[in-house]
Amino acid sequence: MSDEDLITDDRFLICAKKIMSQKKVHEEECRTAISRAYYSLYHTTASVLKTKYSFQIIKEIRKSYPKKRIDLARLNRLDKKYLRSFNLHEIFFLTLLDLGFRAIAFQFKDFRSKRNDTD
Repeated sequence: MSDEDLITDDRFLICAKKIMSQKKVHEEECRTAISRAYYSLYHTTASVLKTKYSFQIIKEIRKSYPKKRIDLARLNRLDKKYLRSFNLHEIFFLTLLDLGFRAIAFQFKDFRSKRNDTD
Protein backbone atom coordinates (compact mmCIF):
# COMPACT_ATOMS: atom_id res chain seq x y z
CA MET A 1 0.00 0.00 0.00
CA SER A 2 1.44 3.36 -1.01
CA ASP A 3 0.89 6.71 0.71
CA GLU A 4 -1.53 7.54 -2.12
CA ASP A 5 -3.75 4.65 -1.01
CA LEU A 6 -4.07 5.88 2.58
CA ILE A 7 -7.28 7.52 3.67
CA THR A 8 -6.64 11.19 4.33
CA ASP A 9 -8.34 13.50 6.82
CA ASP A 10 -10.38 15.16 4.08
CA ARG A 11 -11.56 11.78 2.75
CA PHE A 12 -12.77 10.85 6.25
CA LEU A 13 -14.86 14.02 6.33
CA ILE A 14 -16.18 13.49 2.80
CA CYS A 15 -17.26 9.99 3.86
CA ALA A 16 -19.08 11.35 6.94
CA LYS A 17 -20.86 14.01 4.87
CA LYS A 18 -21.83 11.47 2.22
CA ILE A 19 -23.41 9.21 4.83
CA MET A 20 -25.36 12.06 6.39
CA SER A 21 -26.55 13.41 3.04
CA GLN A 22 -28.71 10.34 2.42
CA LYS A 23 -32.48 10.74 2.73
CA LYS A 24 -32.79 8.02 5.33
CA VAL A 25 -29.90 7.38 7.70
CA HIS A 26 -29.96 4.48 10.13
CA GLU A 27 -28.38 4.55 13.59
CA GLU A 28 -25.34 2.51 12.58
CA GLU A 29 -24.70 4.90 9.68
CA CYS A 30 -24.95 7.89 12.02
CA ARG A 31 -22.46 6.24 14.33
CA THR A 32 -20.11 5.61 11.43
CA ALA A 33 -20.44 9.23 10.27
CA ILE A 34 -19.58 10.51 13.76
CA SER A 35 -16.54 8.25 13.89
CA ARG A 36 -15.36 9.31 10.41
CA ALA A 37 -15.84 13.00 11.26
CA TYR A 38 -13.86 12.59 14.48
CA TYR A 39 -11.01 10.87 12.67
CA SER A 40 -10.95 13.68 10.13
CA LEU A 41 -10.54 16.11 13.03
CA TYR A 42 -7.97 13.86 14.73
CA HIS A 43 -5.77 13.52 11.62
CA THR A 44 -6.04 17.23 10.80
CA THR A 45 -5.07 18.10 14.38
CA ALA A 46 -2.19 15.60 14.26
CA SER A 47 -0.91 17.07 11.02
CA VAL A 48 -0.99 20.66 12.29
CA LEU A 49 0.57 19.81 15.65
CA LYS A 50 3.32 17.68 14.08
CA THR A 51 4.11 20.35 11.49
CA LYS A 52 4.03 23.44 13.71
CA TYR A 53 4.36 22.19 17.29
CA SER A 54 6.42 18.98 17.21
CA PHE A 55 8.56 20.13 20.14
CA GLN A 56 5.46 20.56 22.30
CA ILE A 57 4.18 17.07 21.38
CA ILE A 58 7.53 15.56 22.34
CA LYS A 59 7.56 17.54 25.59
CA GLU A 60 4.02 16.41 26.43
CA ILE A 61 4.80 12.75 25.77
CA ARG A 62 7.85 12.89 28.01
CA LYS A 63 5.84 14.63 30.74
CA SER A 64 2.85 12.26 30.43
CA TYR A 65 4.94 9.07 30.49
CA PRO A 66 7.62 9.69 33.15
CA LYS A 67 8.08 6.00 33.97
CA LYS A 68 8.16 4.73 30.39
CA ARG A 69 11.52 4.13 28.82
CA ILE A 70 11.45 6.55 25.88
CA ASP A 71 13.34 5.97 22.65
CA LEU A 72 14.37 9.59 22.12
CA ALA A 73 15.61 9.07 18.57
CA ARG A 74 12.26 7.63 17.47
CA LEU A 75 10.30 10.18 19.50
CA ASN A 76 12.28 13.12 18.10
CA ARG A 77 11.61 11.84 14.57
CA LEU A 78 7.93 11.49 15.48
CA ASP A 79 8.21 7.94 14.17
CA LYS A 80 4.67 6.99 13.19
CA LYS A 81 4.85 3.39 14.42
CA TYR A 82 6.51 4.42 17.69
CA LEU A 83 3.92 7.11 18.38
CA ARG A 84 1.22 4.41 18.36
CA SER A 85 2.53 3.29 21.75
CA PHE A 86 1.19 6.52 23.26
CA ASN A 87 -2.37 7.76 23.70
CA LEU A 88 -2.14 10.52 21.12
CA HIS A 89 -5.79 11.49 21.58
CA GLU A 90 -4.90 12.58 25.12
CA ILE A 91 -1.46 13.91 24.14
CA PHE A 92 -3.00 16.17 21.49
CA PHE A 93 -5.58 17.43 24.00
CA LEU A 94 -2.85 18.22 26.55
CA THR A 95 -0.62 19.79 23.90
CA LEU A 96 -3.45 22.08 22.78
CA LEU A 97 -3.99 23.09 26.42
CA ASP A 98 -0.29 23.78 26.94
CA LEU A 99 -0.23 25.90 23.79
CA GLY A 100 -3.06 28.02 25.18
CA PHE A 101 -5.73 26.73 22.80
CA ARG A 102 -8.09 25.90 25.67
CA ALA A 103 -11.39 26.16 23.79
CA ILE A 104 -10.08 24.09 20.88
CA ALA A 105 -8.63 21.51 23.28
CA PHE A 106 -11.95 21.01 25.03
CA GLN A 107 -13.87 20.87 21.74
CA PHE A 108 -11.40 18.22 20.55
CA LYS A 109 -11.88 16.23 23.77
CA ASP A 110 -15.67 16.63 23.61
CA PHE A 111 -15.77 15.38 20.02
CA ARG A 112 -13.69 12.34 21.04
CA SER A 113 -16.12 11.64 23.90
CA LYS A 114 -19.01 11.77 21.44
CA ARG A 115 -17.16 9.41 19.12
CA ASN A 116 -16.51 7.04 22.05
CA ASP A 117 -20.19 7.18 23.02
CA THR A 118 -21.20 6.05 19.54
CA ASP A 119 -19.04 2.91 19.76
